[in-house]
Amino acid sequence: GTDNRSSHPRVLYNGMARVRESVFAQHGVMTLSLLGRQKNISNTPTNLSAVGRSSAAEPFGGDAPARRGAEGAAGGEQGTPRTERVQGSKSAEFKSAEFKGEAAVTEDEKLLEHCDWFCEEERLLEPPPKRRLRRTAEAMATEVSLLAAQAKAAGACSRAAASESFPLVSIIVPAHNAMTTLDAALESVLCQDYCGRVQVSLFDDASTDGTAERIAHWLARLNANGFETVASGSRWQPSGNVDAKAGGIGFAKNRAVAQSEGAVLIFLDSDDIMLPARISQQVLALSQSPRAIVGGAWRRLPDGATAHYESWANSLSPERLWLEQFRETTLQMPTWAIRRETFARVGGFVEKPAEDLAFFLKHLDDFPELLLEEGGAVDAIREEGTHAAALVGPSRSAEGLKFGRIEAMLAARLRADPPLVRVGSREEPLLLYRWSASSMTSTVSRRELLAVRVAAFERRVLTLPSWEAFTVWGAGRDGRQFVSALSPAARARVLALADIDPKKVGSTYTNHRLEPPLSLPIIHVREMRPPVVVCVSLRRADESAADNGCSAQPTGEIARAASELGLVEGRTVWYFF
Repeated sequence: GTDNRSSHPRVLYNGMARVRESVFAQHGVMTLSLLGRQKNISNTPTNLSAVGRSSAAEPFGGDAPARRGAEGAAGGEQGTPRTERVQGSKSAEFKSAEFKGEAAVTEDEKLLEHCDWFCEEERLLEPPPKRRLRRTAEAMATEVSLLAAQAKAAGACSRAAASESFPLVSIIVPAHNAMTTLDAALESVLCQDYCGRVQVSLFDDASTDGTAERIAHWLARLNANGFETVASGSRWQPSGNVDAKAGGIGFAKNRAVAQSEGAVLIFLDSDDIMLPARISQQVLALSQSPRAIVGGAWRRLPDGATAHYESWANSLSPERLWLEQFRETTLQMPTWAIRRETFARVGGFVEKPAEDLAFFLKHLDDFPELLLEEGGAVDAIREEGTHAAALVGPSRSAEGLKFGRIEAMLAARLRADPPLVRVGSREEPLLLYRWSASSMTSTVSRRELLAVRVAAFERRVLTLPSWEAFTVWGAGRDGRQFVSALSPAARARVLALADIDPKKVGSTYTNHRLEPPLSLPIIHVREMRPPVVVCVSLRRADESAADNGCSAQPTGEIARAASELGLVEGRTVWYFF
């Protein structure tokens, strides 16, 4: 829809979406035909425009297409709709085949077996399930403001019972020209239900808009409500320089951490809003996973500003938090909570763009046991899988068993000592994460982010013996930029670029601007030699699949091809975009 600013709608809202003729022929008419048999409808609409007008009234119109989502829009699984194309119709009319006798019923039952989004025929007649009304991010922000007003009225008595048995928490708040948003951020501190001591550490990074005055106001207010405070600024007198320039987010965070005292560090950007349970939930999670970065579920403010990204970030499983690490920071920095020891071990933030990504990836360097390299436990799993295959027969291959055991081993290791943990849910988030086009995370260049990710990939994955030589899947922009970002030594180990576009396969990619100049063959993905780095954007592949082009593959095809090649994610294949 329009919320995610995509040219290809993924969700049908009350029928207000474009549906390609081929997709409707594959899925829509099949549904109409089945519905017609159940309800004995004789006047089923026979053209796209009529169906569009009636979709809001039919039971399938509000729920089934929405559940299908991107899978239906991208083509999904192939089915054979029981329809006949009416030739010579400018409006692409269709006529449903009639259902007669027992044979027709049997054929329909077979048809339903291929319709994965309807498990039972009765579901065609069910109305959409009732769902709890979803609060908007703006409504949540208003609730926090009201709670803050109550906390202000309560005064210091609201924190008088702070227990010494809980760790001291320091909330790290960097601020630069944050006068218009700082009030809402610090109001959310007053609402926290954590029972231990809380210190607020603010650093003013050369603001020129009155942020220093707002911080002074809030120091008094926080102290009056039982919070400990510490604050400084690069221009503050007597020690500051009145002509100091802003040092950046990494610089400000490092200064705020240095002046704080808490055993637990909770990061809060000066334009975000915490929900009341944030500190208590994250401190609990850290007590169970002390080496982890503990992130929190979040909602975008304004609501729906980056719907696709928000949905992806809040739906990652513990395994995906690790396996998608080279695509993005799978836990977003404004939601982080870490122990002070973790901050010291990583060495703080780099004081240049992409400081959160650099910290995130350097933190993961300390978990080499999660890189499932050849030898040791993996060889034992291979032997066990081969023996098991001999017992169960040809229905399950040794390779399939081995891959399943490797995935189980990764899951077990992640449970035992997770590097990344997320708490909360999209319905009950811990943070309202403000977005604006001018935010620093929106202004870091794509190449800067790629350089940080590639450097981490080289030091962590390309040092493994099994990655002595590898293939890059994707001969488009992403694949070429990945190869160019590699160091000369790592670049020399790339065997080829792989693609499915017949215009590219068989040609050679050359780049004479690199030193030394680069020349790589472009092969078909069927000819790839593992291990493999996938440089095909999974999101862009989903969207372009509906165009029936060859420049990208839908995510399902990528995963299926990887499985057919025997690639194991996290060991012999990593996704990079």
